Amino acid sequence: MEVYPLGGGPGLWVFLVFLFPLVLLIIPWVFFLLNLRGLLWRVNPQNRAMPPEQVWLNFIPVFGLGWFIYTVAKVRESVRAEYRSRGWDLVADFGYNVGLAAGILWICVAFFVWIPFLGWAVAIAWLVCWIIYWLKTSDLKHQLEVGPPWFGPGAPPPYRDYGDGSPGYGPPAPGAPWNAPASTGGPRAPQVKQCAVCGRTIAPDDRFCRTCGLRLP
Repeated sequence: MEVYPLGGGPGLWVFLVFLFPLVLLIIPWVFFLLNLRGLLWRVNPQNRAMPPEQVWLNFIPVFGLGWFIYTVAKVRESVRAEYRSRGWDLVADFGYNVGLAAGILWICVAFFVWIPFLGWAVAIAWLVCWIIYWLKTSDLKHQLEVGPPWFGPGAPPPYRDYGDGSPGYGPPAPGAPWNAPASTGGPRAPQVKQCAVCGRTIAPDDRFCRTCGLRLP
């Protein structure tokens, strides 16, 4: 009679060696794709280079290796077009370079992961670039939440409902309703604030300066 360590059968070792690391990767991957989906939802539909729901195609084995690079490129195109339409300065690559590096390293991991030392080195490099890209796109998503400052006459327009509980200013999508959250009590009067670094006028809900990119208090 064959005795297995830890009192488990071969199924336990299959889980520990193959399935458990896969589960550990899938969970953060889902949250990462939700972040990209939320970023694309904050881009006006006419500026989107790809529909938000297409980020889930990154789950397809093998196909997802190339689709990730495609996603990185389309996210940059979408955000850049949104910045241009809002009149914001194009002062960054919108995470494209580090995202492209993560995509190339992700392909290398698929081929070299079985090679001792080299496989682990490539995997660690991919993980670092992936996390950096995640953080950059998360910051972009927060910047697009509030929309451009309102300089028109009277009170600013009601909040735009992005459909995921994160409203912001800006022109509504074609056919999309304008909804004001119940907690706001309707449209708010504009308040004049300025960035402490460059002196640009900012909206009350801005989290980043539109000119210098400084995170606002």
